[in-house]
Amino acid sequence: MASEEQKFLVGPRPERFETCAFDEVSMLRQFEQRVVPVSSADIFFAADEIPDSDPELQETIQKISSQSDLSQLSEGVLKKMARLECGLRRFARERKLAGMGIRCWPTTIRAYGVIPCHTMGRLTDQGVMSLCEADIYGALCFFST
Repeated sequence: MASEEQKFLVGPRPERFETCAFDEVSMLRQFEQRVVPVSSADIFFAADEIPDSDPELQETIQKISSQSDLSQLSEGVLKKMARLECGLRRFARERKLAGMGIRCWPTTIRAYGVIPCHTMGRLTDQGVMSLCEADIYGALCFFST
């Protein structure tokens, strides 16, 4: 199994999202895909620990600002979005992950204070397939086509 074929699970699937349930053992046996579970809290803590002076954070803020019309957002929300992106990207880079299923609703909105859709789209554009509601099978389908 190649390490770049691992998937990343941020938080469990939401209640009543049975279509996002998956069998880890079958994923490993049938598809040679390892799932790395991480709590949403761990991602949020890691993101919040990124200092304002961090070059990757500053570059991410600049890119988000220049590529999107987020003029309605406060500077604080923009920084949180950039921190979340950097935190997720760092986990993906450190663990050589090809994709991730993220429990974005309602956890990220309630616990971290940002809607992660923009962040997940940017990560997908950067080559880290990011899917909503902890959809690991969705990530598997993407890589098997």
